[in-house]
Order: sequence, then C-alpha cells, then structure tokens
Amino acid sequence: MKLYKILVIFSLAFIVSNCNEAKPVKYLTYWDAEKRIKQSEFFVLKDEFHGISKGYYKNGKQKFSAIYKKGRLLEIQFIKDTLGRRLKVGSLKNGMGEVIIYDDDGVKEAFGNYVNGLKDGKWTEYNFNGEIINFQLYSKGYAIYEDSSRIFNNGYH
Repeated sequence: MKLYKILVIFSLAFIVSNCNEAKPVKYLTYWDAEKRIKQSEFFVLKDEFHGISKGYYKNGKQKFSAIYKKGRLLEIQFIKDTLGRRLKVGSLKNGMGEVIIYDDDGVKEAFGNYVNGLKDGKWTEYNFNGEIINFQLYSKGYAIYEDSSRIFNNGYH
C-alpha cells in the first residue's frame, strides 16, 4: 500500500510540474494611449512569449495570430490586411522557414528566415513602393550586420 501511495504522489508531482511548465503564467494585453483599441495580446512564461500571440490594427481588426514556445516563433497562423483578407505569410513551420512581415496598410515591410524560432540569415526591409531600403544579417536572433546605405541612395532619410 505504501508503494502505491508513493507512486501516486510521484505521478501527481510529475503531472503538476509538467503542467506548470506548459501553461503560460501571464496573459498580457496592450491598448492604445486612450485604452480604446487593443493593439496586442499574448501569453508570457518566464518573461518570454509562450503560446498564442495576436496583433490588431488601429481599426480593431485582427492583424495576425502566431504561436510561440519559450520565446521562439514556431508558426504564423495567419496575417490579414485591414480589410480582413489573408496575406501570404511565408513557409514557417516548427520554427523553420521564411517569414513575410507587413505594415498596417498590408504592404510588405520585411522578409527573412527563421531557424529554431529565431531570426537567422539575411533580412530585407522594403519601403512603401516595394524598393529595398535596408538589410540585416542575423545569427540566432541577434543582428550581426546592417546595411542601410540604400535608404540614403534612394533619397530616404
């Protein structure tokens, strides 16, 4: 009987410890300055994104939904423009692949790769006309090089 109680207690402790690791401990929502329009909402575990993250446009419509695990981007479920039309998101699956980022008007703003849920490799930024204005090189989520000379060559400063 004692062995059974010990196994039950050990099993419950294991389940509880695993549940605490998997469940987000905080749910945060950010609002505009007047606290009328939700800008984003997400879960945080140990000060890192963990779970579903959502962003919103100024008109209140949802812009994106993404899934994070321990601070790493695993998947972008969808990105929509201000009219609610779905936009191409890239090929990101399980933290690996290409991602397209859009501004609030639905214009492509940046394009790059993720490896293990972190920015990695070349990231390209575009202006509102689709012209390249900047690129950065990332390694394991950190920018290691930036070239913004195109901004000044195109007259943007």
